[in-house]
Amino acid sequence: MTVPGQPGGAAPAGMAWICADLPAAEAEHFRANSTAALALDRACAPQMSARCLGLVKGKATVTLNGQWEGSVPYAAAKGAVPGLTKTGAGELGKHGITVNGIAPGAVRPETKNRALAEKLQEYQDWILKNHCLKARIKAQDVAERAMFLASDAARMITGQNIRVDGGW
Repeated sequence: MTVPGQPGGAAPAGMAWICADLPAAEAEHFRANSTAALALDRACAPQMSARCLGLVKGKATVTLNGQWEGSVPYAAAKGAVPGLTKTGAGELGKHGITVNGIAPGAVRPETKNRALAEKLQEYQDWILKNHCLKARIKAQDVAERAMFLASDAARMITGQNIRVDGGW
């Protein structure tokens, strides 16, 4: 891709990611992460609206804070979730449906541990350095927040993107 106004049409230093053509794998990754929440909302909303009850939850991400090198396509795709959450709350609230998002931080899955292998300790140290709470997030922490949002105690919470991130 050429960039108008740049010598030789080259992308400015540090901006190659935004000026490059999107490879098929990244395009699919973007599509899956940005449209899955919308597709789920569209599939569930009519039945929930007819019953005047329900809860829609989206899964956003803390990568929107820009601290991950090479995460622009992922963060851009997941950045759609807070917008869907807020607008969905506005559209579905009149039917008694709450719409909230959960943005988990770096949850500690076993698959990530295996994938990182020899760099695991360096990764663990980096996560803890960036957390206000000096402990790793467990899947249970995220699940408990989802259960709270599904409970009657959260009946007046809607349009929110709740972070479960250890204070990132």
